[in-house]
Amino acid sequence: PTPTAEAPILNGQPRRQLRYRLVYYIAVAFWVCTWYATSILLTLFNKWLFAGFGLELPLLTTSFHFTLKAFLSRFAMWLGRLPRHPFGCSTPMQRAILLTGFATAADVAASNQAFLYLSVTSYTIIKASVPVWILAFSVCLGLRRFEVRVLLVLMAIVGGISITYVRPTAASAAMAMPDPDGPAGAAADDAAAAAVASAA
Repeated sequence: PTPTAEAPILNGQPRRQLRYRLVYYIAVAFWVCTWYATSILLTLFNKWLFAGFGLELPLLTTSFHFTLKAFLSRFAMWLGRLPRHPFGCSTPMQRAILLTGFATAADVAASNQAFLYLSVTSYTIIKASVPVWILAFSVCLGLRRFEVRVLLVLMAIVGGISITYVRPTAASAAMAMPDPDGPAGAAADDAAAAAVASAA
């Protein structure tokens, strides 16, 4: 549209359009940060629930979670006057939905079960490798054409995950230990002596 006095030109675009775009970017950033915060809090809560609190029933909890979600989804569809889709696997769409549901349930169940054996750090690192398998399978199944930039993205992801999972070597561990003749070493000796004295 032709610029008018109400929408002056700023860098080739009307000022109102720039304002709308800025609001859009702020909204996207807000919801991305909200998703990250919710994901982190749920991860820590699940770790505490299954490993800290002592509820070692992740599969039963996941089954209850999905059963409750199914009833709440039906109730929301009824409130919103949305059309109900019959259960079955006679059409390709229904089979795709069924397989997606099974895969999602298996993902959540395996993730909750992993909290009994892995730390939050190891769990997060392993979950971060999911894009690698998504890109690899999409190329193998012909859903995406192989490109060099895809290979570079895969290498960057694998490299980043490998760096975060590298264990400290003996040399770095020795460098991290305090000098026994220095003030840190003396403080450590005093703390150990106090612990022995209190135990005695």
